Amino acid sequence: MKKQVDLFVEKVLFCLEQPFAIQDHEITITGSIGVGYGQAADDVVDITLKNAEIAMQKARERR
Repeated sequence: MKKQVDLFVEKVLFCLEQPFAIQDHEITITGSIGVGYGQAADDVVDITLKNAEIAMQKARERR
């Protein structure tokens, strides 16, 4: 599943990064996507949010 998620994230970021024009101005968007994976036992919201926060921080560091 991780490979599928990674591929999806790459596609989304690729689409975001394509320049487009608004009233003769070229606009470029960049982004970061962090994905947190949890186990079935990790049903506690705090743990899931902490994992997502760590994943987002790692994604920002890679920019």
